[in-house]
Formats: sequence, structure tokens, C-alpha cells
Amino acid sequence: MKWSSDILLSRSSFVIPRPGVAGVRLTGVLEHVIPDHSAGRRLALIIHGAVGYNLLARCLPLHSFCFDCRGNHESSGQTSSVLTEAADLQVVYDYMTMKLGYIIDLIVAHSRGAISSFIWICTSPDAERNG
Repeated sequence: MKWSSDILLSRSSFVIPRPGVAGVRLTGVLEHVIPDHSAGRRLALIIHGAVGYNLLARCLPLHSFCFDCRGNHESSGQTSSVLTEAADLQVVYDYMTMKLGYIIDLIVAHSRGAISSFIWICTSPDAERNG
């Protein structure tokens, strides 16, 4: 595994509209590993984009998307329940896989984001398909 000093990243900010919920946009940062040691379009989703998680992205040997659920940091809308955050995760999953062609290999989450992730894993057919 290469560490942060060995990996250069290409960084892009993304705003993902939340279908069916007016005024909610999910904001995150997409980081590409350069050179690409990620085996192609493999992606880690990092939930709750605190500064420490951006540092984590530099240690991962695959591309990553670090995002905030609604009402947190730069994402718009009102903070709600872990159920709505699991729904936000589904929106991000759909956008990254269907619109951008990534394969989600890893979910990294902390605290409330971990609970939302577990709910998504237990309830989403997409999570079941990815095993």
C-alpha cells in the first residue's frame, strides 16, 4: 500500500441533487488516485466529510468520494434522522454507480454515519447485490 506522500490526488467537488426533496443538495469531494492503483473504477464512499476523512482518502489505494448528508457541513437541507441519511447514501450510491460508472468497494463511516451506513447495508438491494 502506498501512503499519502506517495500518492497524488486529483480532487473535484460535486453537488448531487436529492431527487424528490426540494432544496436538498448533497456535497462532497471526489478524489482520484494518481497513478491509478485502484484497479479501474473502484470507489470508497466516506460519509461525513470532516477534515480527518479527507486525510484518510489520501491513504486509500482507490478513488474516494467523501460526502456530507443533508444539513451537514456544505450539504443543504435540514439534519434529520439516520433513516434519511441512509436514503442520502442511496442517492450518492446511485449517482456514483449509474451516472459516473464507479463500483463501490468500501464504505467508511464514523458515529452517526456508521449507523446510517448499517441501515443502508441492511435495507438496500444494491448493498445485497454487492455483497
